[in-house]
Amino acid sequence: MSFLSATGGGSVDASGGTTVQDLNIGGIDYRVHSFENFGSDTFTVNSAPSGSTVDVFCWGGGGAGDTSYWRSPAGFGGAGGFSEATLSVSDSTEFTVITGGGGDVAPNNTYSDGNTEAGGFGGGGWTKGDGGGGGGLSGIFSGSQSLSFDASGQSRSLVIAGGGGGGADGVSAGSGTSVVGGAGGGLTGGTGATGQSGANGGTGGTQTSPGSNPRSGSGRTGQELHGAQTQSSVSTTGGGGGGGYFGGGSGYEISGPGGAGGGGSGYIDNSVISGQTLGGGLQYIPPETNNVMYPGGDIGEGGPGDSNGNKGVVIIRYEI
Repeated sequence: MSFLSATGGGSVDASGGTTVQDLNIGGIDYRVHSFENFGSDTFTVNSAPSGSTVDVFCWGGGGAGDTSYWRSPAGFGGAGGFSEATLSVSDSTEFTVITGGGGDVAPNNTYSDGNTEAGGFGGGGWTKGDGGGGGGLSGIFSGSQSLSFDASGQSRSLVIAGGGGGGADGVSAGSGTSVVGGAGGGLTGGTGATGQSGANGGTGGTQTSPGSNPRSGSGRTGQELHGAQTQSSVSTTGGGGGGGYFGGGSGYEISGPGGAGGGGSGYIDNSVISGQTLGGGLQYIPPETNNVMYPGGDIGEGGPGDSNGNKGVVIIRYEI
C-alpha cells in the first residue's frame, strides 16, 4: 500500500482516463481513473470541495531489448521508474497526462506507437541501428494544452516517472552478461551497461542536466523530457536514452557490440503536497510492483532481446 492517501472534505467530480472504476482500498472508497494507453490525455476536475486532493501513481515505459544480431546474450531494456504524489485540486483544475510507451526494437518499419523511429512515446530516444529504443516517461503536467517534449514542456512538470534506456547488441565488458539499459526514474536515472571494447553506456538524466556519454565523439546527449538518439545508421548498436525530467544519454555507437542507453530521471515538483520518485528496479523489472495500485502484467518492464519494451501507466484516485 502506498504511503499516500487522498484527503479533503466531500467528493471530487472529475473526468478522463481509459477506465474509471470505484474501488475500496484499505477500507476507503476511491474513484480510480486509469490512463492505460500510451499517449497524451487530459484529467479535468469539474468540481471539488475546498481542500480536495488527488493521488497520482506513475510507472514509466520500459526500454526495448536489442536485436541480438551481433552478439549473444541479447541486451535487455531498462525498466521504467515509479513516482507517486498527492496534489491539491479545485474547480476546473486540468492536468495533461502522459502515459509512456515502451521502446521499440530496431531496425523495424512499423513501431507499436506509430513513431517513425524506435523510441517510446513520451520522449524515448530512438535508434535506427540494432540497439533498443528508450522507453517514454509517464507523468502529470499542469494545464491541458498540447505538451512539447522540450524546455517549454518541462516547465509544466508536476510528477514524472522516467523511462528505461534501450538495451545494446553486445556483451558487457569482461562479464559475459547482456548489455542492459539503465533503469528509469529516481532523482538520477540509471547508467546503461558498457559493451565490449569499451563501448560506454549512456548516463542517466538528473534533476539539473540530461544524460550523456563519456566516450568523446559518439553517444548523444539527452534533453529536457527527451532521451538521446543514436546515430542514424542501421550498422550501429547503441541503445537510445529513456525519456524523463531530463532524458538519458544514448549508448556508444559502433559497428559491433555497443553500449546501452541511460534511464531518464523522475521528478516531483515542489508544489505537490507530498511525493517520491523511485528508480533502480531489479534489472528490467520496475519498482513498486507490490504497490496496491500497480495494474500487474508487464507494465513498465524492459524488453528482453528482440522484444519491445512495455508501456507505462498513470493512475489518479480520490476519495468518494
